[in-house]
Amino acid sequence: MYKKISEYIPYQSISFNLLVNEDFKEYPFLSGTGFFVHFPPYDYIFYITAKHCFTDMSNSDIDILETLKLPYELNDNTKPTNQAIQFSEILFGQDKNDDEYEDIVVFVVDNNKISKEKVDLLKKRALKLSHQDVIKYILKTLCKNNENIRTVGFPTNSKKLDYDTNLLTIEARGYYGKIKDNSSFRERYGFEEASWKDNAYNGFSGSPVLALIPNGKGYDVDVVVIGILLTATSNRGEFLSINFATNLIANYINANKTE
Repeated sequence: MYKKISEYIPYQSISFNLLVNEDFKEYPFLSGTGFFVHFPPYDYIFYITAKHCFTDMSNSDIDILETLKLPYELNDNTKPTNQAIQFSEILFGQDKNDDEYEDIVVFVVDNNKISKEKVDLLKKRALKLSHQDVIKYILKTLCKNNENIRTVGFPTNSKKLDYDTNLLTIEARGYYGKIKDNSSFRERYGFEEASWKDNAYNGFSGSPVLALIPNGKGYDVDVVVIGILLTATSNRGEFLSINFATNLIANYINANKTE
């Protein structure tokens, strides 16, 4: 028989976004969710989140890199600024049909500055990216069949940072809903009829959107990341196809290949 749905959800792949303003280091703050991905067979590891989670994207790339502080492992009552993951650069996604940048940002983990053990740890946390054509087919099929999709993240009411002890208490939460091909924006999809019962969706921005796909191996499914959640209200959410991020990542890999 199939496992419980919760057993398929990749809780280890997500992280809260902890941001530190260099002028107020003693007051870090939480803003949205993100998730780790990798693109086999390459060793690169990436962290994807929503761009609007950062309060001031006019800073230099270096400032933004130093703003995000993520732990290598997620534990309740953790001190998140200890042993923060190091990133080498960030990738922004500009829509080639528009002068505006899409609402995502991709951080590149600096494999050269962290140990092999930490690289392996993050690779285990990371979701595997699928080929763009596969994702297009999955999205088309999900929409045609009015299928359920899911997300998991750290809503505001499920995380608390104690400034006196620098301890963070967290609880990952998730919900499901129906996928809809009715967005006004290119490569975006609707997330409707959500099962979320709490009033506020704050904190889910940047969370992965997931599809559970039967894999033909008995009673089992594969978890496929199909998008990045950008907006959510009580009536409707929208997510961007993961292909947008995959294209950014593929271009980065091609530009940094070594013979």
